[in-house]
Amino acid sequence: MKKAQKEVSVIARFMTLIHRILALLGAEGLEGLWRRVMFRWSVMTRRDNWRFRADLPTRRALRRQRKHPIPGAPKISVVVPVYNT
Repeated sequence: MKKAQKEVSVIARFMTLIHRILALLGAEGLEGLWRRVMFRWSVMTRRDNWRFRADLPTRRALRRQRKHPIPGAPKISVVVPVYNT
């Protein structure tokens, strides 16, 4: 009986993983999925590879940000002193 329960829990965990993968593919695309997998792999193997860091935006996220700018975004002005030049 325990073996059958264990098999069911393994199948349920596998199905949960598949759902998470499909949701990530839909939200962030293949690049986002690859980054997430490589980031977790580098954490497990204790290697720090900056290319796969989770806080770096994907190309898809950058495109989305450029397409939909923040309304009322602050404009940055640069002031250059001309005194004693």
